[in-house]
Amino acid sequence: MDAVGIDYPEQLFIKSMTGGAAGDGTIRELPPEVLRDVRTQFDKQALTKNQLEQEIAAGEQKPQPDLEDAMKLQYLKQALKAGQYEPEGPITETRSRPVSMYGSSRDAHLGLGTVQVHRNPDGTVRITDIWDVDNPERRTHDGLVADLMEGGRKATQVFDAASSLGTYRPMPIDIQLTADQWAAAQRDKSEQTARERTMDTYLNKDLANVSQPAKMSITGGIPFVPKKLPEQFGPYFMPELPPEVSEEQKKKMESFFAAMNSGEFKP
Repeated sequence: MDAVGIDYPEQLFIKSMTGGAAGDGTIRELPPEVLRDVRTQFDKQALTKNQLEQEIAAGEQKPQPDLEDAMKLQYLKQALKAGQYEPEGPITETRSRPVSMYGSSRDAHLGLGTVQVHRNPDGTVRITDIWDVDNPERRTHDGLVADLMEGGRKATQVFDAASSLGTYRPMPIDIQLTADQWAAAQRDKSEQTARERTMDTYLNKDLANVSQPAKMSITGGIPFVPKKLPEQFGPYFMPELPPEVSEEQKKKMESFFAAMNSGEFKP
């Protein structure tokens, strides 16, 4: 289900709550702009030791660093101390590293979080992750799932309903790219500046009624948590189910969507 008019993070959430991705349940493609987000963040984060030292030197020379500057500098120093930098020279075996999407764009920030990027000597690249609800037993004092706080109370209600009905499915992400596809995913500076402005929507619209901080980005950005879910989460429309789904499961799904749209699930 790739619904027109529904943003990418909301599409992933709805897919996971309604039986998972089509086919074998694995996400095997990313929207072009989200793939470019991954490439951009990889290029920013996959620094060699020499590049790390240059970034640190530049950060220390800033006359009036703000909080984000200070936190980024601290992260870079920690990475250097821990030896978390790219080896010099050509790739002779598969190299893998986590790449944080936090603060990159609204789509990637909310939709992906952190992915693993695996580069091979022949230039091909594999991107892996799993879209799921981490540690759903971890909840706030008022019952919200910690990992779904950016979706507000309704996200927890939908997750609890989907879990109860057996329609929640974690979704593996496994993207295979040729060397040319990976190279083509690079953005120029003007395109990147425009893309980063989508985080303004996240900060100014999604988080209009902020209550408390959420996960902290490893690059220093501090996202916040909205009190309500964006309007894209309703009304809910039941996707077409594959023929192998049993009648009992279909009835459960129908009841699930009817209950969500009627407001039956209360906090």
